[in-house]
Amino acid sequence: MMTEILTIKLDGRTVIEFSRSAGVPGHQRAFLERMDADMDGGILLGDEKIDRPDSKQRAHYVVEQLHYALQDGNQPLAAVLCTYIARSLPELKSIRFDLHEDRVEADLVYC
Repeated sequence: MMTEILTIKLDGRTVIEFSRSAGVPGHQRAFLERMDADMDGGILLGDEKIDRPDSKQRAHYVVEQLHYALQDGNQPLAAVLCTYIARSLPELKSIRFDLHEDRVEADLVYC
């Protein structure tokens, strides 16, 4: 079951409420296609190098990138990354990022 809103929380506060029903402008579609093509060459997920990531691994990689975009205050990039995540993980309801000393924990909450 797909939820309409994907909620992103950072240290307990909501920072993005992304609507899955929003259209995707052409320039964003092109960016997402390039991003996906780049991932064809492999990704680093945590400490693991994955040469041929599947769709779920790609989505989790993009979740990591979303955290970096939020930390940098890059809202336009965060919005594009939310689009990718929302399309790749339709049953995802929210992502909670929590900082614990020197590491970040991402909790993905599904319907």
